[in-house]
Amino acid sequence: MAGRKRDLWLAPMCLLDMDDAKQTDLKHRFLRGGLPPFFLPEKHPERDFQEWMDAYWAKDIQELFRLERRDSFQRFTELVMAQSGGIFDATRFAPPLRGKPANHHKLPPRS
Repeated sequence: MAGRKRDLWLAPMCLLDMDDAKQTDLKHRFLRGGLPPFFLPEKHPERDFQEWMDAYWAKDIQELFRLERRDSFQRFTELVMAQSGGIFDATRFAPPLRGKPANHHKLPPRS
């Protein structure tokens, strides 16, 4: 992410902004978030979210990690985002481990 990461303060829409936009439904606000490009359209901006996920995969994840299955990563990310605001429990997303994994290595004892 070298050179592309910047700190930018984007204040989400507050209740007064929602009044100005003539959209005061909090459920709509929580579903879409508080940034105007996602909040204001009448139709759910699915394509914009997909473009964001594609760029996140291409520019951030693939450059930092060796992941080959984009669809699995995207589905996992969607599951994590669906639980946003709750306590994340990774065991719900993984099958039980049987035996030792193929890449299991014993660590040397601490001295």
